[in-house]
Amino acid sequence: PASTAPGVSAPASLGVAYERIRALAVAIAATGKLALVDVVELNPTFDIDNRTAKARMRS
Repeated sequence: PASTAPGVSAPASLGVAYERIRALAVAIAATGKLALVDVVELNPTFDIDNRTAKARMRS
């Protein structure tokens, strides 16, 4: 959602919640079948208070 990650080229007001994306990534990684995932878009021009840059997936 734009409130969590405003620093993208096309923010979605009703995007998928950060917590849900993180939970999915952690569950997939727990299967042991995941080698690498990289989901990134950051446009510093639109990033209010570096919110998008600070959002990180930590296990």
